[in-house]
Amino acid sequence: MKIQKHIHVTEHNSTEADKAYWKTKSPEERMAALEFLREQYIRTHGLSQRLQRVYRVVDTRTGEVLKEYKED
Repeated sequence: MKIQKHIHVTEHNSTEADKAYWKTKSPEERMAALEFLREQYIRTHGLSQRLQRVYRVVDTRTGEVLKEYKED
């Protein structure tokens, strides 16, 4: 059985104008903006400086979740 890696990014409330704006930015500028927002969130909510690790192994033919892992 061959394992394929897939990344799915879920978008919430993004508009076409938002997408067009961020497409004009370099990967470095997008990462810098993301890091800025992450730091602001951490300061506001007092969370640790780590993001939660989550992964799922899914059978793409059936959609069945074969394994799920969340790090607390």
